[in-house]
Amino acid sequence: MARIREAIEHYSLTQEELFGAGAKKTARRGRPVGSGAKPGRKAAGKQAVAGRQSMGAPKYHDGAGRTWTGVGKRPNWFKDALASGKKAEDLAIR
Repeated sequence: MARIREAIEHYSLTQEELFGAGAKKTARRGRPVGSGAKPGRKAAGKQAVAGRQSMGAPKYHDGAGRTWTGVGKRPNWFKDALASGKKAEDLAIR
């Protein structure tokens, strides 16, 4: 934790730079609230987030809170369940 704080202090990172524009703004270590991004840096805007797309609603679950949308690489818990004899239909969210 100390190394992280040291790096944040060294690079003069703001809460907005670390957690995005929606982060709760509080004054820390003498930095005024709402000071924004450092000079010379571009503020994170909608363009940075525009490329992200939601994967959709989960289609499978294991009963322990882990879910998978059925898109992309199969998670280990899903592969393990299939290897133990379960069917994909057994894991499907109804």
